[in-house]
Amino acid sequence: MNDLDTVPVIKNRLAVTRRVARISLHRFARERSGIADILIIPDLKGMPYISDKYNQPMYDAGIKAARLMMPEIRKILAQKGIR
Repeated sequence: MNDLDTVPVIKNRLAVTRRVARISLHRFARERSGIADILIIPDLKGMPYISDKYNQPMYDAGIKAARLMMPEIRKILAQKGIR
């Protein structure tokens, strides 16, 4: 199931809470993305946002995503005259 499927399976209150959190985070990110020069979007599939169990894998995914975006980051910095 996609994180934002329109027909999710809701089994209990915790599932509802998780669904609300995902929707809220998605909307917040979408609204804020318009003010960013670049977006670094790590692959967090299969990692619940509300669990500390995945802190290290999430961190590692963020580092990997940032490294992949470095050429674009450097290009934007150069365009702004930042070295």
